[in-house]
Amino acid sequence: MHMLLKSEFARLLREAVRVSRQSPGTEICGLLVDTGRHLRFVQTRNNSRRRGGFAFSAQEVRRVVAAVKTSGQEVVGTFHSHPVGLPIPGPSDVEHAVDDSLMFLFDCIGRGGRLWNIRDGRAQPTRYGFAQRSHRPPNDGVERTGTSRSGQSQVVRQRRLVPAANAER
Repeated sequence: MHMLLKSEFARLLREAVRVSRQSPGTEICGLLVDTGRHLRFVQTRNNSRRRGGFAFSAQEVRRVVAAVKTSGQEVVGTFHSHPVGLPIPGPSDVEHAVDDSLMFLFDCIGRGGRLWNIRDGRAQPTRYGFAQRSHRPPNDGVERTGTSRSGQSQVVRQRRLVPAANAER
């Protein structure tokens, strides 16, 4: 399961809704980056002039990819918003996606989103959960992660970030 930072998700969903209200049909877009712990959203300019569409600047994408590689991370997909309609990739979304990549769609009407795996010209829904970024880590070295599917009940998991004092190596 892929993990997203809930704060980034909420911020971009608000931005997608704001942009679609200010200029109906306008989408936000960007790249999905795998940090090794969670997926990060890196917003880019939408260069499309048509409503209900998005287009990346090749120069901006190259710059983001280079910066991501320098930090030891990887671009694994894209995201964009659907100002009207369900968060389901359309034929054009799938056709222009890199094979075996992820695509996250923000739903401006339902105020949610869905993650998809694009492979062999098909989009398959993919599970995701939310990670809470704490400003002050607890003293026990355990990261607490909440998972949720579109606001459903949360399950809390724990993952040790540092070895226990007496753990075998």
